[in-house]
Amino acid sequence: FQNNTIISIGGSLRAISNAIIQRKNYPLKMVHGFSYNYEKEKSFIEKIYSAKISDLGSFFIKKDRFDTIRGGAYIFKKVADILKAKEIITSGVGVREGVFLTNLIGKNAKFPGNFNPSLKSLQDRFVTQNRPNITKFSKELFYTLKPLHKVSETYINELLTASKLTDIGRKIGFYSKHLNANFIILNALNYGYTHKEKALIATIIKQNGKKNISQIEYEELKELLPDEKSVIWLSFILKLAAVLDYSDIKNVSLSYKNKTLEIYGLKEDEYIKDTIKKMQKPGIFAITFN
Repeated sequence: FQNNTIISIGGSLRAISNAIIQRKNYPLKMVHGFSYNYEKEKSFIEKIYSAKISDLGSFFIKKDRFDTIRGGAYIFKKVADILKAKEIITSGVGVREGVFLTNLIGKNAKFPGNFNPSLKSLQDRFVTQNRPNITKFSKELFYTLKPLHKVSETYINELLTASKLTDIGRKIGFYSKHLNANFIILNALNYGYTHKEKALIATIIKQNGKKNISQIEYEELKELLPDEKSVIWLSFILKLAAVLDYSDIKNVSLSYKNKTLEIYGLKEDEYIKDTIKKMQKPGIFAITFN
């Protein structure tokens, strides 16, 4: 029955996670999906259940939890020790949501494969124009330019998710659409994504293909993001994919050789070609049109 990973639910365990978030000044102030190393936080949990009620505020415990948190923390530590837990992942949902899904979907209470409720919810509420080819071009560009950018393939899912959500900010306002999308994703793309995945998806959309990244903004989420070079490249790929989406995609194909990205099928589309020429490239390579 022992396991390295425990999913924590319930008010007391969420309160502990929230206290750790506050104590560490963690960049995302949300408990759902927050994970921590149990060994590193064990002594902090011990301090919570050993503290006087009057001192709990100094451990970032909210007043409405003073009456139950010490007992909850004590039981949690004992259980975590017995299970030999190493990582604790906090869930914002629990048994009641499981009951709801069982009634909604059926006894198995499972969504269909490749279906994510948070992603679908954001698409249904905020996507005003269906542009599936951004995803197609994002994937093609990532693998076509892989010898150049050398970004880890582990980030491809974040890139593809970002391609499906890149336009959601338009619903709120066109001129700040990337900032809007960043805010929505950080606060509403919850289920099925880790904090690191969510931070990267939001950041590459917010970056909007720019060659340089704001150090202030990068430092805010640095704990959750890969290196700056990877973020910049992923954002460039997403931006270029979005531009190519406006073309006649039937004729568009890509190749990379001799430090040159060749884009075929845009000969007559001067506007798209001109837009691509003006883009800030994150590396030394040429873009030609055939």
